[in-house]
Amino acid sequence: MAKIIRCTDEVIEKIPNIMGHVYEYFGDKELIIYAVLEDKDLNFIVCDHQNCIYIKSSYQSYEIIPFTLKEDKTIGMIKIGPDFFFYSDEGITYMVDENKKEHMIGAKPLSHEDSEGYDGCVFYVQYNPNNDTLCDIRYQQMYREVDGKPRIYSFHTKKKDIVAIDEQYSKYGADKTGLIPHTSKYYTKYEFKEEETGYTLTAIKDYGLIDVILNGAYNLQKTNQVVRYVKSSYVSKDGNYFDLWPLSKQLTPEELDEIIKSYGFDINIPDTYLDFYNDNIPVVREIRSLVEEMKELEHSQDDRKYLRMQLVPEEVKEMPEEH
Repeated sequence: MAKIIRCTDEVIEKIPNIMGHVYEYFGDKELIIYAVLEDKDLNFIVCDHQNCIYIKSSYQSYEIIPFTLKEDKTIGMIKIGPDFFFYSDEGITYMVDENKKEHMIGAKPLSHEDSEGYDGCVFYVQYNPNNDTLCDIRYQQMYREVDGKPRIYSFHTKKKDIVAIDEQYSKYGADKTGLIPHTSKYYTKYEFKEEETGYTLTAIKDYGLIDVILNGAYNLQKTNQVVRYVKSSYVSKDGNYFDLWPLSKQLTPEELDEIIKSYGFDINIPDTYLDFYNDNIPVVREIRSLVEEMKELEHSQDDRKYLRMQLVPEEVKEMPEEH
């Protein structure tokens, strides 16, 4: 378990080892340093009030994890690998990747159960500024909160329920109602079991009536359950999508994924994003715990001058003043 420790002479002797990383991120300015002991490793947190880095020992080198603090001294942003993760008060996770593409993940309850009995949904929204396009992917999941926040289970994100793509997003926005314009492509899922009429109709759309009569729908599909997607033409005021299936063209999941990828979007929620949303990244939990310690030290006048240091240009010294 990582814990902030006293700034002894032995700790101060280690400060020169991290100065290259400190100057890379902050330049020549006054900073606050906390020493952190994790098992037998000595780590450091360096802050200029809102901007911080966690310098973590890793196989005779250092891993650098930048993060920021809000006004209330809680984490506002943390960078994991190439991605920036932002906390929100609504329980939604926002990300910006190395290509400046924006992502948003969350779960919410439905106003009423859908046709398959689900009372909630997971949403994964992406915005690509390079082509000004928004992609909103929805998944079916029961809505259940754990510690005040709905968890997202990865096995529920393997099958898309709805995909809405809006081109020229900055001009026209999303969540269209009425007739869907040509700048938007909304797709809904159709899923049928072998014994359902829709299963045979799907086979007819895929292979033609003659092949289905001669070979049978199951022998052609080779699975007892099929999933297809149909482009919608109308959205009601309460958000229901309407289309012309079985007359309209149907897409396989693979064909829909190719459309999503053509706009530069991910076809699935990246594992790291799900892990962050579900608080399953150990170093994030570690930093959050240390930030809580830092916050407590702000109100502990007797201890903080021993548990943190002030770094000023060209020198390191113990924090002597009381505020």
